[in-house]
Amino acid sequence: VFIFGFVKFIKIWFENQQVTQKLEKEKLEAEIKFLRAQMNPHFLFNVLNNIYSLALKKSDRTPDMILRLSSMLDFLLYETNADFIPIEKELKLINDYIELEKLRYGNRLDFEFNMEKIDSSIMISPLLLFPLIENSFKHGASNELSKSWIKAKLNISENALNFLVENSKSN
Repeated sequence: VFIFGFVKFIKIWFENQQVTQKLEKEKLEAEIKFLRAQMNPHFLFNVLNNIYSLALKKSDRTPDMILRLSSMLDFLLYETNADFIPIEKELKLINDYIELEKLRYGNRLDFEFNMEKIDSSIMISPLLLFPLIENSFKHGASNELSKSWIKAKLNISENALNFLVENSKSN
């Protein structure tokens, strides 16, 4: 009876462990899907309207802005499926986003992004840094009626990635 009970206990414990691992994996996948879907449709419409405005003015910047938007959409649709990506890809996404937002805000935005030389072999989870930049615009610059600013600083040491984002905020 003792051996049977012990075997039954081990079997139940093992099944519970499998269920727990499966739930944790599903939760992680849901969080990743949420991050992928986080690109604000309002931002997309604003960018398209700004590009349209450039096209009407026959601006030389129009092709570059279309290419940046295309690059961002490509990243969000295809690159985020991987568990890890080179940090350079995330930084390119951020740079494209910043340039598109600068188009939107014009002279009323001061943006400063400082980073040390980045080792291209560093791998990070997709969309690890991007939401911080996106939120600095969404909750700072977009609420400002006059001059706004955003400062970002990226520093990578042996075992640490430090990313500081600050923005102006109206009272």
